[in-house]
Formats: sequence, structure tokens, C-alpha cells
Amino acid sequence: MLGAILLITNNGGPVLTEGINLYGFFGFVLLFRGFVLGMRALMLVFKSTSDE
Repeated sequence: MLGAILLITNNGGPVLTEGINLYGFFGFVLLFRGFVLGMRALMLVFKSTSDE
């Protein structure tokens, strides 16, 4: 997720639209994926402790 933040803050790379470049887009995709995987891990932790 730190790498995704670095990609978002980087102003380099090809431009997709006026406000978004390619590196920023990949950063947002990786950040979203990291968030989803983190939430999944939390769900698995809380699910396994509530079954006992």
C-alpha cells in the first residue's frame, strides 16, 4: 500500500486525462486492492474467533 501511495503522489508517466496520469491510476487500483485484501483479512480473523 505504501507503493501505491508513492505512485499516486508521483506526477510522472503518460497522461490518461487532464487530472490523472497512468502511474496515479495504477496507484489508486493498487490502493483499492490493498484495502479490499486488508478488510478480507480482518473478516477472517473476526470470523475465526467468533466460531469458538
